[in-house]
Amino acid sequence: MGFIITTLVMVLLYLSPAATIPWLAQHGFMQALLVLASLVTIVGFIDGRLSLSQPQILLVLLFCAWATISPALHGWVGGVAPAFMKLIFPLVAFTMVLANVNSLARFRRFSAAMVIVSVYLTIRAVMAFHYGIDRQNYTMEQFTEQSEGEETREVFYRACGPGFLGDPNDFAQHLTLSIALLGVIWKRQSPFRNLFFVILPLIIMSYGIYITASRGSLLGIFLLVALVLKDKMGVGGPVLGGVVVVGLVSFLGFGGGRAISMSSGSGGGRLDIWSDALSAFLSFPFRGVGFGAIRDYTFLTAHNTLLLCFTELGLIGYFFFAGLFVLTLWQLQTLLKQVPAVDPGTQETRQAAKTIRNTLLLFLASGLFLSRTYVVTPYVLLGLGLAVYLCEKNRPGSPLTDIKVPWVSRTLFSMVSSIVLIYAAVRLHWL
Repeated sequence: MGFIITTLVMVLLYLSPAATIPWLAQHGFMQALLVLASLVTIVGFIDGRLSLSQPQILLVLLFCAWATISPALHGWVGGVAPAFMKLIFPLVAFTMVLANVNSLARFRRFSAAMVIVSVYLTIRAVMAFHYGIDRQNYTMEQFTEQSEGEETREVFYRACGPGFLGDPNDFAQHLTLSIALLGVIWKRQSPFRNLFFVILPLIIMSYGIYITASRGSLLGIFLLVALVLKDKMGVGGPVLGGVVVVGLVSFLGFGGGRAISMSSGSGGGRLDIWSDALSAFLSFPFRGVGFGAIRDYTFLTAHNTLLLCFTELGLIGYFFFAGLFVLTLWQLQTLLKQVPAVDPGTQETRQAAKTIRNTLLLFLASGLFLSRTYVVTPYVLLGLGLAVYLCEKNRPGSPLTDIKVPWVSRTLFSMVSSIVLIYAAVRLHWL
């Protein structure tokens, strides 16, 4: 029952009932479902499926609590309630997934459900893009960049999703992550199954990415191809993957034919925003400027998941956020090192671990150009990552052993490295 509720909640969140199923939203269905989901999570703590002995659970609780009270640290008590309402979804999503996606079979089913939703949203976006059906929910109207001497700019449309996927770049990231999840659905020596449940969705979602005209998605596609080929071919795989991706991107015109540059156009604008955000961060390095307050210091949001986090929540909140990724990725890598592919069971475990590891890395890479700190997606993926690790750890006879993970020092190193890299990018822009 818990797994069904978890899957239903996640499916409806991505479908966004307010846009796609208005009568559900009008009758408070999502609010009732959220209450039910919260009760399922509480039951998970009571029966022992969830425990604070797992550092990630404590980290996500501390992250959400710190982000919620952060406006009050600047005297804006009225900002606490909106922050709580925004952060309750990531918190519930993480704990629900961890408590109820507690087997490899459920992991595959949950991933398949997410892929089905993505395929459905892509089909709706294609219908809106080409035929104008429900265009207000599945496309965004934009203008071409004005060149010198041009008096007018042309209007063009970019595909997007409903709700919090309403930005074409966010929708492209979501589709890229869904493509990565296809890795756990792939089954060896099953050509017909792979054709209908992997290859066909891959083609549909790839076209969906194409009509978003998202340049940032190209980095995600490149990284995904590189990671998959590295697993299959070793060190030479990413090099081959890079050549293939660059060739396809040039031939097919991904990005809508717009120039890919960090020094001009929207790329230069992003770096200007990063510069303003860094200045705000340096003013409040430990507590941050407060949840939702970055727009008081920049003319747009950060367009960088990590930058948004440490600017609004300071080094304290950033430690909780970065620690979630560092610890989960370390655990998955430990699993892949200690668990050999000696039988079908361990092969499935390794396949699941590689899939969710690649998806998490993909989120971080594409998040360098998107503000996705507070949406449910990273917390769902983190919950899945920890769930896969615990499935293997709790399996009788598993070779996976407990090791002391130096996650605190590695988290601090990752924090410093990411801040320095963003600062270096801004400095190079101004040279």
